[in-house]
Amino acid sequence: MHAPTSYSRQPYSFSEIRSAVFNIMNDPRVARGSVYAAAVCTHVLCRCSNSLSVSQNSIHIKRDNAARVSQIPPNQSSGPQKSFKKQTIFEAPTTLQTFFPVDLSANLIEHTPHVDETEVSTQTDTFLPNNKHKKPFVLKKTGIEASTEIAESDGLFDFDVEVSPLLTVLVNKTLRQAMCEVEWEDELKHIALYLEELHTNKALDAEAVRELVAQAKKAYAIKDAEKVEQRRRVQESALVDEKVAAVSLSRLLMSQVVEDTTAALTAQGVFYDPLRRQVEGNFMAWMYSAADTIVKTKQSARVLI
Repeated sequence: MHAPTSYSRQPYSFSEIRSAVFNIMNDPRVARGSVYAAAVCTHVLCRCSNSLSVSQNSIHIKRDNAARVSQIPPNQSSGPQKSFKKQTIFEAPTTLQTFFPVDLSANLIEHTPHVDETEVSTQTDTFLPNNKHKKPFVLKKTGIEASTEIAESDGLFDFDVEVSPLLTVLVNKTLRQAMCEVEWEDELKHIALYLEELHTNKALDAEAVRELVAQAKKAYAIKDAEKVEQRRRVQESALVDEKVAAVSLSRLLMSQVVEDTTAALTAQGVFYDPLRRQVEGNFMAWMYSAADTIVKTKQSARVLI
């Protein structure tokens, strides 16, 4: 490792470069990039920056001078010193914004309610100037003007020949207009006839539609009546069928019920044979009593024997 080589050249100084700037591309006073924010800031704080520009510029100059003194080596302090930068009127003031004013108008100014105001005005025509009394009085001309009067004997132009083209045009236009009016009237007449025929056809169509609707309603009413009659007929047929079934069932059940009832009543004695009742009630009772007497007599005889 060799010892570091010492150079008599002084170290890099930004202040020297800054003092030797001659190219506008490297000039720090030229704004670069978007200048919108700078323009807005300058527009808003122009009054504050004007009052502080001189003091801030002097602060920057003092800082640059102090940096130069600190960068001079001690062995060269006795040698020729560099000239310090002095403040001149040609130096562009640098802005060191350390204070931003705050708008306190919202808190210091009384807020009054906004009242809508409308200005209404009218514009009238100006009065016509009344200059009749200012005009000089001139007598009215009478007689014939010798310089401008044209007599028939002068032969200035042939009236019939000169007026013939104008008359032809007027007559043709009049005839054309009359023809157009006749055509319009004819067209209106045809339109009226067409409308009348159209209304007549519409009335006939409406009448035909009404007749069809009436026929449909009549057919629907007849169909409803037939449905009601058919429904009544079906109900009557069902009722007759029920009655016939009831009669046939009653006949079958009645024969069985009559037989069972007759047998039950006969067994209970409600229905009886008079001859049998007389035989059982009169003859059979005597015969039973006589037989009983004979049997008792035979039993008594056997006991005695």
